[in-house]
Amino acid sequence: MTMGPRRHPWAWSVAAWTAAALGTALGVALWALLSLDAAQQRCFMNYPAVPCPGPDDPAITALWISFFALPAVWLAGIVGLALARPRRRRSAGA
Repeated sequence: MTMGPRRHPWAWSVAAWTAAALGTALGVALWALLSLDAAQQRCFMNYPAVPCPGPDDPAITALWISFFALPAVWLAGIVGLALARPRRRRSAGA
């Protein structure tokens, strides 16, 4: 018995949503970490001329988004998919 997209469309939707959210979160986190590292290197090499990154640095905001906001959006999407699932099943049987 094969389990293709026709038999379990909800599972494929959840898997695709999870992969997209995870990829986005990892991409944003990687960009933020590389940006903070580059800023720290510039600060270390040219301290008086180049300010060190502070708490208002955009990379800090990007890290917050990737660790807290994107998982919340992922969870909201999973809840939305779970709530939409019974409606499709009822409409298909009618």
